[in-house]
Amino acid sequence: MFSPGKLIIGSVVVLSTVHAVAQADDVVASNNQNILLIIVDDLRADLGIYGDSQANTSNIDDLAQRGIVFDRAYAHQAICAPSRASLLTGLRPKTTGIRRLDQPVSEWVPDLPTLNKTFKNAGYKTLAFGKVYHHLDDDLEGWSQPPIDHEPAMRMRRKEPGQPNPAIDIVASDQGLPDRLNIDQARAALVSLSSSKTPFFMAVGTHKPHLPFRVPQSAWDATPQKRSISQALQKSPEGAPPWSVVAYEIWNYDDLPEKPGPMTPAQTQRLRRAYAASITYVDTLIGDLLQTLDETGLSDDTLIVLWSDHGYKLGEYGAWSKHTTHEVDLKIPLLMVSPRLIPQSSRSLAIIETVDIYPTVLDLAGIELPSHLEGTSFKDVTLGQTDVAKKAAYSEITRWVSGVKLQGQSVRDDRYRYTAWVSVPSGEIVSRELYDHRTELLPTLNLADNKKLAPVLDSLEALRFKHWHGS
Repeated sequence: MFSPGKLIIGSVVVLSTVHAVAQADDVVASNNQNILLIIVDDLRADLGIYGDSQANTSNIDDLAQRGIVFDRAYAHQAICAPSRASLLTGLRPKTTGIRRLDQPVSEWVPDLPTLNKTFKNAGYKTLAFGKVYHHLDDDLEGWSQPPIDHEPAMRMRRKEPGQPNPAIDIVASDQGLPDRLNIDQARAALVSLSSSKTPFFMAVGTHKPHLPFRVPQSAWDATPQKRSISQALQKSPEGAPPWSVVAYEIWNYDDLPEKPGPMTPAQTQRLRRAYAASITYVDTLIGDLLQTLDETGLSDDTLIVLWSDHGYKLGEYGAWSKHTTHEVDLKIPLLMVSPRLIPQSSRSLAIIETVDIYPTVLDLAGIELPSHLEGTSFKDVTLGQTDVAKKAAYSEITRWVSGVKLQGQSVRDDRYRYTAWVSVPSGEIVSRELYDHRTELLPTLNLADNKKLAPVLDSLEALRFKHWHGS
């Protein structure tokens, strides 16, 4: 079912992983449903299961057939650290205060029972490979052994004087690439865990398809040219405030025009293909990981969750970044598989928020939920017993405009996305955005001033006010 791949046990780093896992005591927890949490960085819903065929995602698509796909899952903030913090703490950014990259969970909400720590306290072996928390040394007490990630070392080498820093880097093979090293160590750990009686919680995070788009030649060759986007979709929505869309992330690389130089059509197409090729590469890595899970006999007893921290703009609205409250940045892929519990080939239109994943995973594992959680378990949705979870999803982003701090507070119901730009701390609304996602997948017109939609605007504003002000 999954792409073939060989588990290389010969390297020192992989052997050390096997040794470290094997040394752990075989303590049987109260529930022996293993958890494999797969986190993909900057992955918007460009997968075959969501109707996008540009990248080759056969392994993820096959996995989805074994469980349930969620069509309306949303991040709380389109920035890596805050989004991951919400997943692993079960709290929203407005509660943790984590809204930037430089805010570790262990510093901002110390002593909190995080998702991995809760499983560890329940008797699970907890392991992390690759990018899980935004900071590698975050929440170290929540892991049975130190997290492993080879990306920081490569990042430091790229920062050395004279080192090239291209946005697109096609290499002969993935030997030595951080995601490959991380995945192979996770696979080695699975081999060791297969002989243990103790259930495990393993989080595996890939750095791709996040920039830079560094992929092996095989992934590039397997990915056709991504579809172009019209000129109309390369502009901010008509009537949106000027700060609604930002585009700074792509300009950090040395093979692109200097900011704010425009992209040529050829550059745009090459970047879009490189992003899709990065997804193709990630799919291969995930296929290798899942093949090892199958070969070790662990699949039947493992709940698999695949989640992305947020989406990404590939020239849409003239931007190459996330960092907005627009649908393209906040809608995320989410799927769950459990041969024991979850019906195969299922889909759900229920609105799911990232904070809902923590309680749901615990619920499915039969572990008592901590009292601090802000999310709601959607176990019944996952089991096919209902397709209604909640009325709306809530997200936010912060901007500084002419020295004034603005917070974009966004509400997404089953049709519309409404964002109020609120001055902090006065609470004054300085601008509004309203988009109809039933008529346009990528809206080009802000409908906030449409008088016919005033009742819709008022209803969503009431939800926003209640959520952020509690009354």
